[in-house]
Amino acid sequence: MVKILLQRAEVNPERPDNGGRTPLWCAAHSGHGGVVKILVERDEVSPKKSDNQGQTPLSRAAFKGRVGVVEILLARGSINPDKPDNDGRTPLLCAASNGHEAVVKMLVEQGEVNPNRPESNSQTPLLFAAANGHARVVEALIERDEVNPDKPDNDGRAPLRCAALKGREGVVKMLLTRRDVDPDKPDINGRTPLLCAAWNGYEGVVKMLLQRDELIPDKPDNDGRTPLSYAAGNGYAGVVKYYSEGTSTPINQMSLAKPHSAWLLGMATQRWWRFSGPGVLRCDSKFPYSLRFLFSCCACSISYSASGYSALWICACTDVQVCGYVARRYTAIGL
Repeated sequence: MVKILLQRAEVNPERPDNGGRTPLWCAAHSGHGGVVKILVERDEVSPKKSDNQGQTPLSRAAFKGRVGVVEILLARGSINPDKPDNDGRTPLLCAASNGHEAVVKMLVEQGEVNPNRPESNSQTPLLFAAANGHARVVEALIERDEVNPDKPDNDGRAPLRCAALKGREGVVKMLLTRRDVDPDKPDINGRTPLLCAAWNGYEGVVKMLLQRDELIPDKPDNDGRTPLSYAAGNGYAGVVKYYSEGTSTPINQMSLAKPHSAWLLGMATQRWWRFSGPGVLRCDSKFPYSLRFLFSCCACSISYSASGYSALWICACTDVQVCGYVARRYTAIGL
């Protein structure tokens, strides 16, 4: 059909739609290698022409993982394989962010391609691949000498931190094998890979990170919150429990024994409450486990917050059942 239409003199093979997408762009996007080959052989068709977003046929083929189309387009020596779109995203970044390993390997072999080139927010192909959990793409990129495996974006977020935040265990394990990756590197908010993993309850990532001797397990962010604080506040009992087993610092010497421990326990209590209607509270049944473990680790329930509230006081205002448990656990609280 394409060949028949191209025989008509009134047919313009370069005519774009309202979004600037040409027939070649559409064929590349959809992975129709045979059509792409027909179109690029015509003198009036430019494989470099981009749409209104600055995306070229090569960018779209890379984004969708169209290996055959990418190969055809790269064979055209006139194409810039590292051309960014309006947001600074190159074909390599498009392929890496979506986990297209074969396309990534083809592109990094092109001499003009800079594998460290970031988009407009200073996020590199490696950072996108790490955040999205594409371990094979991460491996292909960090094998390149010119790739910096610890390069952060404008907000200080390095690939390891992004992978830890989303629980990408395979990527975290791979990055931790690199000596040029700092496992305790914070972003601009002071949040380390460990804090990000603990915040979201990713036990596997927390365990891997806590095995690193150079890591500070109780390192706070810019708000003074520690990894343990976030894990407890979000009810992740498994992470809290591992802190008592996987670190050289006893849990009662960490953030739970500091002045804000009462607030922390109250946070752990309130995390599992939800309003189910006007004036009506409902408690999630899995709530008490993380809190009970915290109380069993140290005597932090008798400490007071900066405002003078004890953990028991906060629990009493929130949950009668937990208050009874705390009172029985610490009968000598002195109220």
